[in-house]
Amino acid sequence: MAKRSICAILTGLLLLGTLLTGCGEKTVGSGQETGSGSGTEPVTLTFLFGDAVMMDWFCEYFPEYISGDNADGITVEVEYQKEANQVLQVKSAAGEIPDMVSTGLPQEMVDQGKFLDLSEESWWDDLNPSAKELSVDVKSGKNYFVPMCMGAVGLFYNRDVFEELGLKEAETWEELMDNLRVIRDEKPDMVPFYICGKEAYTFGHMIDFMVDGVAKEKLGYSGFETAASQNDLETLGWNAQEDGILSIFARDLLQMQEEGLLNENVITASYDNQIEAFVSGKAAVISQGVWSLADMQKKAPDFESIGFAAYPAMLSDSTKIVGNTLDSYISISASGQHIDAAKKVAEAMLEPEAIQSLCETRSAIPANPSVDADWSIIKDDVAAVLGGDAAKVTFTQNLPGAFNGDERGRLVQELMVGKYGNTVEFAEEYLKRWNEAYESISQ
Repeated sequence: MAKRSICAILTGLLLLGTLLTGCGEKTVGSGQETGSGSGTEPVTLTFLFGDAVMMDWFCEYFPEYISGDNADGITVEVEYQKEANQVLQVKSAAGEIPDMVSTGLPQEMVDQGKFLDLSEESWWDDLNPSAKELSVDVKSGKNYFVPMCMGAVGLFYNRDVFEELGLKEAETWEELMDNLRVIRDEKPDMVPFYICGKEAYTFGHMIDFMVDGVAKEKLGYSGFETAASQNDLETLGWNAQEDGILSIFARDLLQMQEEGLLNENVITASYDNQIEAFVSGKAAVISQGVWSLADMQKKAPDFESIGFAAYPAMLSDSTKIVGNTLDSYISISASGQHIDAAKKVAEAMLEPEAIQSLCETRSAIPANPSVDADWSIIKDDVAAVLGGDAAKVTFTQNLPGAFNGDERGRLVQELMVGKYGNTVEFAEEYLKRWNEAYESISQ
């Protein structure tokens, strides 16, 4: 069933309930009387989501906004798009920017002033200071989105298997490879490292942390994003040399494939396949974010053999990397006709109870540190990794134009099916597409 249909059905049921109960009833969470005597002019907001789980949560947690049955007279029309970033750009070109958005913001739209500056809103006082720091637009120094949750991205591993084989979390790439070889030799029926390569974003995430992460560690968040936004490849340390990070990343993936350390269906395996393989004991290590814990729980409620580790150091002079990401964004259109209403919805979403509910739904870390959400059985282990010696980096924000996370992932898909004669050719093609995308938005 399409995601819009789910909310449409819910809306119909809620409206029917409103007609049956009359106009004088109190709405959920409003604490006030609604109806013709409220004196509030009805407002309809459009809300584009790039995450289906978050949209479904919104529909279930805020039924009063879906039905319009609330004291403020606000109705929210929701829409989910898998490629929300690209859809947003299409809507912008047509002059139809949604009132509210929950997806990564295209840098060119930020530069054009399409989104409301949220830097001075009072809700930041309740959030983790790093949430505001990591959401700053490096060009303007302002905040155009606010996160409800935070996340962690790294390597999940089968704790029981590691203990049985006497393996330790890898500090370096060489140690990871050694661990995977032991698993291959001692557990022939288990895939050492399972990648859901059908989902291009999976490879895109790996680039975010294993390639970009090296530069992020050295330059810091602001330094990296500034260099990326200015196409300063020298500062980023990107080149097409054999000993460059792009070639090394490609070499390491191909070596894993050649040595039988990856699943044979690496290009056709879906996210669902990956999670199923991990919780059923058929895969030892996967690269994922904490959001996947909710799906693990659904598939195997009794599976608790879950360890979490940072990505090992890719280079001899680099360190371990863990994704310390922002999650569940809220942005408001600067050109919307109902900005005050949109702010009211955002404020409701940022209430502690709402943040707790969403984080427990999607297995995420609350952006409000005062919220004690029971979001996972390994939340303490994740906290230990985030508080450890690994460099903490977030998703890359300043990706040029069409060369987004999915497109970067598709380039790696091509690598894994043998399109490039060597790793240098891969690096050259990567830089070529990056430069072309950058030039296209600079014209």
